[in-house]
Amino acid sequence: MARKSSLDALPTEVKTQLVTQYRQNPAWTFVDHTQWLVEQGYNVSKTAVWRFLTTKGDKVLDEILEDQLDLVRLRCLEVASKHSEGATPSELIEFAEQLLRWVNHSA
Repeated sequence: MARKSSLDALPTEVKTQLVTQYRQNPAWTFVDHTQWLVEQGYNVSKTAVWRFLTTKGDKVLDEILEDQLDLVRLRCLEVASKHSEGATPSELIEFAEQLLRWVNHSA
C-alpha cells in the first residue's frame, strides 16, 4: 500500500491556493510551487508537489466547487422561503430551483 503524500495533510485552503496558482501561473515550475509552500511553512518535496498537482489537483477543485454549490443551493432555498410565505414545500423547492437556474445562468 502506498504511503500518504505529505500534501494530503495540508489544510484545505492551502491545497486550494496551490491548485489555483498552478492553473493561473502556467509558467511556474514545480520548484516554484514547492518554494511557495516552503515559504508558507510547509516542508514538502518537489516530487510530492508534482504528484499532487498532476493526480489530485482537479479532484481538490471539484470537491471545493461541489461544496460551494451546496451552499448556493441552501441559500436559494432560504431566499425562496423568505419570499414565498404560505407556499408548500414542493413550491418552495421549485422556486429555489428557479433561483439556482438563474444563478447558474448568470455565472
